[in-house]
Amino acid sequence: MSGSVDNRGRSRGGEDGAAPASIPMSEVGPTVDDMSAALWNDPAPAPRPAGWGAATHVAAGLWRIADPRGIVVGHVRAIAADGDWRYAAERFHAASGRFRRLGEFWSSNDALECLRYAR
Repeated sequence: MSGSVDNRGRSRGGEDGAAPASIPMSEVGPTVDDMSAALWNDPAPAPRPAGWGAATHVAAGLWRIADPRGIVVGHVRAIAADGDWRYAAERFHAASGRFRRLGEFWSSNDALECLRYAR
């Protein structure tokens, strides 16, 4: 018995145990490696939590900040301004379902401290 064919003429495999045809990467889109490379080529300097918590790079110019117990306390977002970087501290607001900006700072350490103490 022959396998089925999709609308692009590729074999899907079939009851005879044949493996499905592979899909060309050009049809799949970017891979995880492509997306990771894009994240790590971010020109914004990463915030460095001094002695508490961790910063995880989650998108271009955006870091998730967690306390020492691993509980997420908010985000730090890098914003290009006047040839330099400003850092916005953001915290999730459950009632509105959005992130609210707590403030913008010239130093990533100030944005981290804002997240740390404005609980």
